[in-house]
Amino acid sequence: MRALIFAAVIGLSVAGCATAYPTSTVSQGTPDGRLWFSGAPAGARVVIDGVDAGEAAAFDGRAAILEVTPGRHVVEVVAAGTPIHSQTVMVGAGSRIQIKVR
Repeated sequence: MRALIFAAVIGLSVAGCATAYPTSTVSQGTPDGRLWFSGAPAGARVVIDGVDAGEAAAFDGRAAILEVTPGRHVVEVVAAGTPIHSQTVMVGAGSRIQIKVR
């Protein structure tokens, strides 16, 4: 009988340990990065990772900025259907990066 009670206590203790481990979730909780453009000709478009994001003049750093997720991005500026500027940028959370179109 004593062995049975001992086995039951050990079994409950082990079962309780399996669910007693703490859990946690980690999230960065910081904003997206921001890009702004200078030197782009009128009508030039911004393409981020192959997706048209809008007119470059709209993201001049004063009136508006382009928010992008943190990470590596290929940024192109296209005028009259032709790429005139291309660069790869590493965007950090909360960063603000100027893209100088030449």
